[in-house]
Amino acid sequence: MTPMERKPAGGAEPVAIRPLRRGEVVGLWPLLYGMSHGGAPPPPGDPVPPDVATRVARVQGRPEHCLSVAVASGELVGYAWAQDYGPGLRRWWSVARLHDLYVTPGWRRRGVGRTLFEAVREWAAHREPVEVEGIGPVFPHVIVIDPENEQLRLAAALGEAAQVVLVRPGNGTCLNPFDVPGAAAEDDAEGQDVFDDHVASTLLPLLQVMLAEPGQSLSLDEVGVLDRAVRDAYARAHPATPLMADLLFVLERAEGGTAATHLGGWVTGAG
Repeated sequence: MTPMERKPAGGAEPVAIRPLRRGEVVGLWPLLYGMSHGGAPPPPGDPVPPDVATRVARVQGRPEHCLSVAVASGELVGYAWAQDYGPGLRRWWSVARLHDLYVTPGWRRRGVGRTLFEAVREWAAHREPVEVEGIGPVFPHVIVIDPENEQLRLAAALGEAAQVVLVRPGNGTCLNPFDVPGAAAEDDAEGQDVFDDHVASTLLPLLQVMLAEPGQSLSLDEVGVLDRAVRDAYARAHPATPLMADLLFVLERAEGGTAATHLGGWVTGAG
């Protein structure tokens, strides 16, 4: 997360939002205490408990944690702490929790809390697709399928933040989910990581939606067949990018490849 600044209401000095730095646990301690004691400060001269310092040090620097602070005139005046728990057994996306969001009483109602909140959103948006409890889904990109053109006014209002792609027969535009952004499906470690991530986070979820019966999901065995078929489709088309027709070809010849029946309607049209 990159530092950001906000000019609070009333013309006060700007507040910088950035990750907590090493050695700042002393300044963080009054905020942690206030979070647990209704905004009250710790007793005068009360040192940072050793177990608190240990827990803070354990969290700092871990990519699955977001520990951001608001700084004004060299003093910590607020903090936010969120944690990404990663994908679950029944979901491919990550779920994060906003544990704490606190602003010292003298700096409340100046937009500091909102800026800390936005810092958590920005952190989540730069990770894998993640849903933050209390915030909702935070995806780097949102795709809206709009066959009735109902969202064109919204897209126009968003300006450069939105892109409208018209996909219709004869206009020359097509979307190929087999395109791997940023790297090809090659043998080098970085390219393989990008490829594996694209298969797991984009292709398989999309294909499961396309191929499952309405209101149902594919079994683990069917997902395994589909995963192998996707990789075989890339190998079959190499060095070109495969198409759905390549996947259909592989599935029609795969043991247990009953998904080919459903995929055929997407490739050749409903018969």
